[in-house]
Amino acid sequence: MSNWVKNLSIDKRIISHLSGSTYESFPHALKELIINSYDADSTEVKITIDLKNEVISIEDNGKGMSEFEFDLYLRIAGQSRKKRTVTDGGRQIVGKFGVGFLSVFPFCKVYDIETSKRGKQEVIKAKIDCQKYFNFDAKSTKDIDAIPIYGGAVKDIKSQNKQFTKIKLIGFTDLLNRFFKKEYENKNKRNTIRNKPPVELIKWNLQEYLPLNFKNREDLNSIFSYGGKIPFNVFFQGEQLFRHLHVNEILEKSGNKFEKVGKVKFKYFIATGFEPIKPSEARFILLRNLNVGVGERTSFSLNTAGKVYGKLPHLTMDVNIVEGLNDFITISRDKFSFSPDYELFKDFLENRMKHHANKLDNIQKLQNLILSDDVQDIVTDFGDNKSKETNRLIKTLKEKGVKISFEETTTSVETGKKDSKKGNIGDKGKLYFTEEGSEHKSKPKSTVRKRAKDGEININFERTKKKADLSINGKDYHFEYTTWYDDELFPALKIKGDSILINKSFNLFKNNKYLDFFLKLNIMLVENYHSGKLNKESLKTLNKSIQIFYSTYH
Repeated sequence: MSNWVKNLSIDKRIISHLSGSTYESFPHALKELIINSYDADSTEVKITIDLKNEVISIEDNGKGMSEFEFDLYLRIAGQSRKKRTVTDGGRQIVGKFGVGFLSVFPFCKVYDIETSKRGKQEVIKAKIDCQKYFNFDAKSTKDIDAIPIYGGAVKDIKSQNKQFTKIKLIGFTDLLNRFFKKEYENKNKRNTIRNKPPVELIKWNLQEYLPLNFKNREDLNSIFSYGGKIPFNVFFQGEQLFRHLHVNEILEKSGNKFEKVGKVKFKYFIATGFEPIKPSEARFILLRNLNVGVGERTSFSLNTAGKVYGKLPHLTMDVNIVEGLNDFITISRDKFSFSPDYELFKDFLENRMKHHANKLDNIQKLQNLILSDDVQDIVTDFGDNKSKETNRLIKTLKEKGVKISFEETTTSVETGKKDSKKGNIGDKGKLYFTEEGSEHKSKPKSTVRKRAKDGEININFERTKKKADLSINGKDYHFEYTTWYDDELFPALKIKGDSILINKSFNLFKNNKYLDFFLKLNIMLVENYHSGKLNKESLKTLNKSIQIFYSTYH
């Protein structure tokens, strides 16, 4: 084994960036470290977290490093590196400043690395005491250059046909311990990833920001594939990770060709769930530079001035930038610096989001108008829209490519369980009153089915028409419930068309056992009156006789 002592050469900008690390920054830092594996043409990366022993391991099968390349690895910010933009495997190189290597330093006490390059009969090993790099004056790098890194090259014949890099982050600093103690948790806010267990939070961030594939969605994977064809599979705690697809309904996506605004070349897709997307961090626009997430999702200036777009939280947009902004990404890799092309690019994205937010808003307005019919007992005909506003919205949506259809189905009335204290009209025609004295029955309901695929939205309004509550001699009746007093002609019920208005205060209707009989008896009397078989006096007489004769039944 050959031993040596080396030193870091660090760009002052990176020192300043790392000095501002917080315990919430750890998932981002780990992501940056894994990007080094991607740039090394790794096809497989394995990440394991051992909380008990305070060890985090990252192992890849990338090209590894020779001692000479390890020296370049220690020259942070890459000024001495070759200005390559594409890996041997054809991947566009993401790492630009070398920040991935240093990003984890604030979170671990020791950075342990082993690496081997195919064709070399040696393994390069080194241990870096990370804590020493944060006991310095950030205005000077002199002390940092003097901090020794101990390591060496170990002869290993077996490694000649292998290539790998194994990194262990050993010993958690106070920052990382605070992360795993969930000091970031926000119990007052729901539907946020901040309330996930720490290990799950790390997993969520890796799935969100790494250049991973979607599972079983080749149509979307094609948007993010560019250049290299070799796979990139990441395993976290033994589980393969796939990119999040927060909602399945695709409102718009790029075709085979890349979009271009100024010098910015990109592809994108916009999706919705037709309701607020959960978690909240999955909403709005995520920019990916060379397929790696840059900063958190943003709505830019939307909803911060002028018109409020209420349906923005229903939208998520992923954008893959392949050209035009790589030189404008900041050293922290969480945003882009100003450029005229970037501003035009943002305007384009905002306009696409506004377009779909307005469309979803109109869909909601139409839905509210259609479903407002549910307060009526009579089912309206969808083909005869009752308002100008409904027709206007339908026309507007159809002009924007939304397909709207209407259907009507029939179902039986829903009834509650039999109450021993109250009567009912259930599936067999028994009347049911709740404890408050009101009926327990369902009115006609409408459901809305919304689907979006490949940019096409289909909305189906389905009205459920209630079956008759009661059939007598082939005639169907629907019940309506109300209360009235002192009506000698119609003390129990009234018939209007196929609706029977039932007087809930009628004494004989309070009988449990014979309610069905009393209801049909009174329907028969009223029907005979309307058909002319009974006159007013006869009906009044019969009403009084029935109430006297059956007075003991209530």
